[in-house]
Amino acid sequence: MNKYKRAGNFTRAVCFILAFGMIITTFMSMLIYFF
Repeated sequence: MNKYKRAGNFTRAVCFILAFGMIITTFMSMLIYFF
């Protein structure tokens, strides 16, 4: 049960990192577009 809970937290962290990376990529693309 504890291992399953830990895996869920790990998956959630990976999703959060991916979403954060996409936001950063979009922001960098906008900077390149404007400058």
